[in-house]
Amino acid sequence: MALTRQLRFRLLLSAILLIGCGQAALYAHNLALSKTFRGEFIAGELGKSDRQQLYQRGVPLAQHGIWTHYGSHTSANAPWVPGSLQTLLTGAPLALWFSPYAPILLIQLLHLAAFLLLDNFVRRVFPGTGVRLALAAAFWLSPWRLYENTLWNPAWLPFASALHLLSAWMLWQKNSARFWWTALHMLAIGFAMQVHLSFVLLAGLSLYLWWRGLARPHPGGLLCGVLLTALSLIPWALEALRDPGLLLGDNCEGSGNYLGRGLVTVAPLLKALGYWFRYGSTWFTDSLMALTDGLALQRFAWLGPSWAAPLSWLWRAALVLVGAATLLLSVQSTWLAFRRTRRELFRRAPVQSPQQWALLYAMGACLILLIFAALSPIYLQFWQVAILFPAALLPLLWRCPGWAAAHGRRFSGALLALALFLSLVNWAAAQSSPQYSRRFNLQSQFEMHLADGVYDAKPRRIAKNCTRR
Repeated sequence: MALTRQLRFRLLLSAILLIGCGQAALYAHNLALSKTFRGEFIAGELGKSDRQQLYQRGVPLAQHGIWTHYGSHTSANAPWVPGSLQTLLTGAPLALWFSPYAPILLIQLLHLAAFLLLDNFVRRVFPGTGVRLALAAAFWLSPWRLYENTLWNPAWLPFASALHLLSAWMLWQKNSARFWWTALHMLAIGFAMQVHLSFVLLAGLSLYLWWRGLARPHPGGLLCGVLLTALSLIPWALEALRDPGLLLGDNCEGSGNYLGRGLVTVAPLLKALGYWFRYGSTWFTDSLMALTDGLALQRFAWLGPSWAAPLSWLWRAALVLVGAATLLLSVQSTWLAFRRTRRELFRRAPVQSPQQWALLYAMGACLILLIFAALSPIYLQFWQVAILFPAALLPLLWRCPGWAAAHGRRFSGALLALALFLSLVNWAAAQSSPQYSRRFNLQSQFEMHLADGVYDAKPRRIAKNCTRR
């Protein structure tokens, strides 16, 4: 019987992984390279597209060996993302296989590595195979991951998040390889730093973990990780000496942005907390759900007018009802996790169990998010806090063993229903959403821009839109 259960678990897990890979391929194929509005390709937005900027770094490296030692532009008048990592992550795959899908394939491999790291952590902390299947559905099939897994900065963040979580766990254990896990922990932060400025969330979380005694870093490993990260930034530092503008944000007078805005106006603080809850639910980004525009109707247009409108409204209702139910479940789980850990959050007392450590990690991440949102000069968007997506799943995963023990087959049925629902959402979003459409073809767009010479020159620093909130 044990062998049968283990075989069943492996088959289900393999099926989830394969379905996720297939849906990722569908997203990639239907991607529009430039920004889109209501599914229309806008060539005038070419230079502002995050994806286009990355191809402008990767193609010169792959074809001519030209490096760009700074990353994409950022929001809120912040400096440009430092380092050469974005160029490497885009250009190295293109050098091996000159196709727009090559960097996206690397992203998928990094996402798979992230899942394996998270699965390793869950297997060590939570009992039973049900929680591992819940992780597979909630992470691997989640539109929060798949919708944004194409070539842009936040797509690389899940790997850094997963490595940060597992290495922090290993630093809490009495591990003989503490030097290496400390170095990996610091490299996870350094990796994220050269990808997206939201790395400060991981850095702040690490400081909390070390202060609270939830991670015990090795001094030598700490120095090794810092030195390796610093060495990788030397070309960027030399570039910044030649062009000090890389260290400065755009001068956006009258933008209304100021440090501590979230604490003063409160709304950005609540919005960031809302994203925390939404990451543990099926209430996805509005651009994916497309509840209020014609894109929802386009998804069923192929059935004809008599069927398209009713099915469109039925689909919208399902998204809202399931999203609201899972959002309430996410809020409840976070509240229960907070109640369980509130007395230990700021007390340097010994941790009693692996489950308690996981909840303290999650609540520490939520605390750092609130501090970051309070100090941030802008309204945070979902991609700016996506680095905490794995941490936001921990309160729900913590409850899964109890649900499995109490409900048995009904819990298994709920997991199957969740997997099917997420697969349907992914299929619909990859067909017609503000940045994906069946009318687009990534390969043909890439070849068109390549022929037009869009990728020939080294990317210039592009002025940011200062009116954006």
